[in-house]
Amino acid sequence: MDIWVHTVVSLILTIILWPIYGPFALLALVGGVLIDFDHIINYFEKTKSLSLKKTYNYCMEIRDRNDEEEYKDLVLIFHTYQSLAIMIMLAVIIPILTPCLFGMILHLILDDIHTYYHFKKNLFIYRMIKSPADFLMYRRRH
Repeated sequence: MDIWVHTVVSLILTIILWPIYGPFALLALVGGVLIDFDHIINYFEKTKSLSLKKTYNYCMEIRDRNDEEEYKDLVLIFHTYQSLAIMIMLAVIIPILTPCLFGMILHLILDDIHTYYHFKKNLFIYRMIKSPADFLMYRRRH
């Protein structure tokens, strides 16, 4: 999904949460937008390039080609059940982090909808079930 969509939706969430959390509502942007930093990590592992433009183009090419196998092969460490569970625990322990959790959940829901729309099947689960161990194994292979 285009980063601008995540940004706009996260800004809307921030505005909604502002009366409750004040400036901490900006953490919704962290959970809703910066979660995609793992795309940069994944692209760097493949190419050794930190180019944001090339990372973005690579992700869009996967989508545009409807490359199901490449999509399933992505190892995105912040788009996992484990990362979500950690964020839930952090928000329980440190309640001011709740906007970050809400942003992350909204981001994952939007990604799931987007993935289903493009591939006509629920492939998002393939990325969500990967673990940090998968990331380490991926690093060893490449």
